[in-house]
Amino acid sequence: MLTTRSLTKGLPWLLALLLLASTALTASCTVADRVQEFRGQRQVPREMSTLWEVYQTVKADYAGKEPVDQRALVDGAVQGMLRVLAVSDTSVVPEDRYDADAPNLGGVWQAWRIISDYARDNGSKITQEQLQQGAIRGMLHALGNPYTNYLDQDLYTLEEQNL
Repeated sequence: MLTTRSLTKGLPWLLALLLLASTALTASCTVADRVQEFRGQRQVPREMSTLWEVYQTVKADYAGKEPVDQRALVDGAVQGMLRVLAVSDTSVVPEDRYDADAPNLGGVWQAWRIISDYARDNGSKITQEQLQQGAIRGMLHALGNPYTNYLDQDLYTLEEQNL
């Protein structure tokens, strides 16, 4: 039998359940909003999202908070992509075609588009993943620290086996 007393006993649980459900719904909307904001503000190409994560990690945590030179990171990433293409001619990406001082690696995204077009137009078999890994390696090399390296999944697995 349902009484007023049994309803009031279950009311706190019902309110707690409703609060949890609304919190979960709000959190999922917040995550979706952040993703949209992230894409809108930074305009990070989907193919280069790992490079963005590496950049954020370096910017936040590099070697005990040593300041990093974003221009050097951008130049390093561009050089890394050119190395993947085995192109020594830097006229492929003239410095006036990308802004190395653009915030949040904006220059890298500009150079990546130019390099991707160049690769496609010249029939290169280089994948976007290879370009991204080259950019990451170049960016980390630009830090000037011989102990900072990027290991792709295969190399990381080998490294773990050696330990």
